[in-house]
Amino acid sequence: MSYWKNSFHHDMVAGVIVAILIIPQAIAYAILAGVPPVVGLYSATVPVLIYLLFGTSPHLSVGPVAVVSLLIFSGVSSIAIPGTDDYFSLVITVTFLVGVLQVFFSALKFGTLLEWIPYSVIKGFTSACAVIIAVSQIENLIGFSLGHSTSVIHTSMTLFTNLESIHLATFLIGLISILLILTINSISRKLPTPLFVVIILTVSVSFFRLDNFGVPIIGQLPQGFPTFTLPMFNAEVLMAVFPTAIIIAFIGYIESIAVAKVIAEKENYKLGVNQELTSLGLANTIGAFFSSMPVAGGISRSAVNYDSGARTKVASLITTIFIFLTLLLFTPLFYFLPKPTLAAIIIVAITKIINIKGLWLTCKSSKRDGILLLTTLFMTLLYGPEWGIVCGITLGVLLQLWNSRISL
Repeated sequence: MSYWKNSFHHDMVAGVIVAILIIPQAIAYAILAGVPPVVGLYSATVPVLIYLLFGTSPHLSVGPVAVVSLLIFSGVSSIAIPGTDDYFSLVITVTFLVGVLQVFFSALKFGTLLEWIPYSVIKGFTSACAVIIAVSQIENLIGFSLGHSTSVIHTSMTLFTNLESIHLATFLIGLISILLILTINSISRKLPTPLFVVIILTVSVSFFRLDNFGVPIIGQLPQGFPTFTLPMFNAEVLMAVFPTAIIIAFIGYIESIAVAKVIAEKENYKLGVNQELTSLGLANTIGAFFSSMPVAGGISRSAVNYDSGARTKVASLITTIFIFLTLLLFTPLFYFLPKPTLAAIIIVAITKIINIKGLWLTCKSSKRDGILLLTTLFMTLLYGPEWGIVCGITLGVLLQLWNSRISL
């Protein structure tokens, strides 16, 4: 009885606010990952329910996240063409593998060990990924493809050598979307800015039928609950996507536990780090059978969930119920949602991760941390996320061994 009196209304408000935030984000991150837009919504349903059963954080908002979406695209697009059935099947297989690996790592008590990865490596990696994600969305702002490379240099060169191909109407929609987001955010950070912008631009495109002028739109989203899917249990396929899966398993957990620990310290409760790894693993493993891409705890959504007054896991349950209702009743409303608006939402959200001052202070405060950060940053920008994180962690281990040798 005390819960209904003291906490339920807080959870209700937080749950609704996060639902309003996650719907456009989930659709945008699905497009970033190269899968059908509705898969983003599917990924915010069944996996979240599984996490709620086993997770230890009442505030962590689990679902599609930008960095993981980029890693999916980076790894799977080298094997299959994004948007095809084969590509989607591979993503489902990656989701299953990520889950199995996370459960396996948890059984080996890796949850604690993963926390020892140098923070400078994570900072360099996430900053570089933010740049790659922002650059990858430029093609949705300008209306023509820049290829499927995760190299910032390659994408930038393609852009500057094809400036005459920019689709003016698409570019204007994207630019207006960015300006609207920045304007509304300047008025109040607590407003559901993505939803407002989505409504305004969707209505505008529908009213003026800008899709007839070449502005790309989402189109028809399937209605109904997530469909049953089966991962590809082929040895050759599993080996091909294994490197992508293992990196997502690490990065997804690290991003999740980082934000969960910050909130837990503020609220003075204890997290089970290995239990969190198990929970994410089960969410991904079971989610793979319900058309889900890999999920993790979102930094921005978790912060909004906490700031909005969430007290218990009921807040995330309410968010999930709203997603189910959207899938059941409201997907036709997104038909005229312009893709450049989704790109604008991703770009504005992801640039918040890049903290130039913080990067500079890290390099200035410690030579070792500076080397790790810059190496990870530039390797990720030049060769892609997989090489970046592997090089950063490897160099971190080598420097630690070198320091241990000197101290002996």
